[in-house]
Amino acid sequence: MMKILFTLLLVSQSIFGFSQNTTLVFQDSETREPICYVYVRTGTQQVLSDCRGIAILSSSGTASIKHVSYKDTSILLASGSHTVLLHSQSTLKQVTIARQQLDKIYIPAKKLDNIPYVLGQKDVMSYIQTLPGVSNSQEGNTGLNVRGGRTDETLILLDDAPIYNPNHVFGLFSAFNAGVVKSIDFYKDRFPAEYGGRNSSVLDINTKNGDFQKRNTALNLSILGGDISSNGYIIKDKLSYNIGGRASYANAIKYFTADLEAGYYDINTKLSYKVSDQEYVAASFYRSKDRYYQSNDDQNIVLFFNESTWSNTAASLKWYKNYKNGLSSKQVYSFSNLQNEKVAIYQETADFSTFQKMNVHHLKSSWSKKQGKLELNGGIEGHVYLTNSYLKNPDTSFVFIPKSTAAEVAPYAEASFSHNLWNYKLGTRYTLYKLVDDDMFAIPDIRASVAYTQSNHHAYLAFDRTSQFTFQLYETFMPISSDFWILANSKVKPQISNMFSLGYSWSIKAINVSVGGYAKHYAQTYDYKDGALLYSSSDFQKYLTSATRRSAGLELSMSMDFKKIKADANYTLSKTTLQSDQINRGDRYPAFYDRPHLLNAGIIYTSKKKFSLTARQYLSSGRTMTYDYLLPIILVSSRNEIRLPMYHRLDVGMNWTRQNKKHENRSSTFGVSIYNVYNNLNTYYIRKTYETGKAYGDYEAVTLFPIIPTVTYGLKF
Repeated sequence: MMKILFTLLLVSQSIFGFSQNTTLVFQDSETREPICYVYVRTGTQQVLSDCRGIAILSSSGTASIKHVSYKDTSILLASGSHTVLLHSQSTLKQVTIARQQLDKIYIPAKKLDNIPYVLGQKDVMSYIQTLPGVSNSQEGNTGLNVRGGRTDETLILLDDAPIYNPNHVFGLFSAFNAGVVKSIDFYKDRFPAEYGGRNSSVLDINTKNGDFQKRNTALNLSILGGDISSNGYIIKDKLSYNIGGRASYANAIKYFTADLEAGYYDINTKLSYKVSDQEYVAASFYRSKDRYYQSNDDQNIVLFFNESTWSNTAASLKWYKNYKNGLSSKQVYSFSNLQNEKVAIYQETADFSTFQKMNVHHLKSSWSKKQGKLELNGGIEGHVYLTNSYLKNPDTSFVFIPKSTAAEVAPYAEASFSHNLWNYKLGTRYTLYKLVDDDMFAIPDIRASVAYTQSNHHAYLAFDRTSQFTFQLYETFMPISSDFWILANSKVKPQISNMFSLGYSWSIKAINVSVGGYAKHYAQTYDYKDGALLYSSSDFQKYLTSATRRSAGLELSMSMDFKKIKADANYTLSKTTLQSDQINRGDRYPAFYDRPHLLNAGIIYTSKKKFSLTARQYLSSGRTMTYDYLLPIILVSSRNEIRLPMYHRLDVGMNWTRQNKKHENRSSTFGVSIYNVYNNLNTYYIRKTYETGKAYGDYEAVTLFPIIPTVTYGLKF
């Protein structure tokens, strides 16, 4: 027994003990902001910095340093901790990086320029939708359908605070101000064990810490709205701020789409206090609110709810610290609030309305230790959910979704080991979930992958088992931001997903090619029963039935990066189907967001005179729908039997930038963008109309957005 204890002691000392490591802290030379994913290479190691700018190496000698947004450099390593200042460059370059970053898609804020502005706005979610394996369920929806997942199956974090309603203007814009965003981490497989609670993907958005040396302001105005952002120091080298806000001009959208009114605003604030180069504290706050209204005087039953409002509130407090022995930690508390309200208005009278409020408290403690070729990550995460809702109509009022309180606690651990050209990763997350006065669930997640990297070639094989405990209850088969969120219970049990994925990528000078595939199975998912009449009872669970869901896909991507021209093309072939004994006579049927073919391609040209031209073509299969239903939902025909016509559009943007010769931080930008250049009237849905006088009516295609030109003017100072 003493020998075993002695051996364990030696192992623990070798892993967690103090050693002669070199700790590099990478910062922007102007703003002193930490830099994520700096690639550091020595003769024996390849390391990426984390989002605290920290990279730990056990080797010595000279290290080469690369980053997509900064100039290349090299340094001579010495034991201890050292701050390295990197100098930014005006254009993005292609950087081949180590295997550690290849398990995710890292998107610096500058990369959002690679797609045309959406109606004058840089848009985070619109960029994500251009990636292979990612689609949206309908036009104007910034929700993400990733590898057979619904939009509520993507974990969206803003400075570690969960966001539940990520849309503006009925889904036309995302709810995130690109002016305050620093970088985005996106996972569609090989999920780190620290992320849980969703089955499809992870979108982790990090905002800027603020400039510790000077103050900067940016202002943009377009015909639909405007945004402003500012960051700088309060106390030089110690305390900085980052603040931003956006708002639409009241009801401006109705000039492009008849009878449609929409408005929104959002606010971001962040304070960062630097205790030292290896420790800082950050506090963030976010608030957004939307209102949508569409005329319903023609008794169009498809738009059962023709007025909606929804809001998000999120706040987080984070403490980062790096220790001398290679151990680092992050402690987080966040609070999220969402409120949804929908109203059916006919002849200026509110006939029907629903309301929901959900509060989420979130705690997380994570720890990381790097020692040579081994990296250990672990921690514990907890959530407390509190929901309340009601439904009203002229005859009655009742609680549609019962007032609920649930708690979720999940310890997790993960180990990553690199040897020669191979990297092995194994992680687990064990979730304990309990709804008050209901059953407790204990569900283990598994994350495992093996990767091989040689020169510019990379291949991987991975397995991800994930679980989800909160769901969005789509009430119209066309998900919108104001749909209800529900909590898992003994009748609507947690949803479990198992996915195998593999991929291969390689680079040849300025050309990058990748191919990947996945197969995914949901053992527990839910859909509406045939014949379900929504809102007829206070027990919403009687409308739902358990189903199995399968999805498989092949993804292809190619990009070219030349001096003045960048181009890319992405194609996805996939299929997502469901099966339940109580739906579609037991026959398997496609998901309403199933789109077998997705193709988008873009090109960006940049001249030396600060002119840029960006164009992107979108092409996809139409989504599915069920013809013969009324809302509230009464199904009388085959589920999702109709596929809408093929969706396609072209967006183009042009920008001219004028740099102030005397002041480097002052510039102005004039931009012109055109949404849906050739005015293709894509079918949004099909409704039934009785205006023709036919006994059984007629079907009519409804479109949402025609060609929409936008002019934008921006200032930076």
